[in-house]
Amino acid sequence: MSRDKQIGENFAALMRHYRAKSGLTLAELSEMTDISISYLSRIEKAERLCISVQVMTEIVKALNIPNDQVLEVLGLKDGETYERCEENK
Repeated sequence: MSRDKQIGENFAALMRHYRAKSGLTLAELSEMTDISISYLSRIEKAERLCISVQVMTEIVKALNIPNDQVLEVLGLKDGETYERCEENK
């Protein structure tokens, strides 16, 4: 499995978990983030693997996802830095 696919699937699972935990519908999350319902749905189903930092940030803020969990999904833990992401583009 490619790294992008793994990140996309992990973020999708994290998003589903926190949206269920918060009791929000996709429509409500869409209103909070100004991201279309269809786009959110594709992200949550891991059909949209590469999303912008801005979109990810809006989702993370709206769902109150802890930063450490987001960093783990991105593969940035144990002192790793942003440079790793840049190297793997």
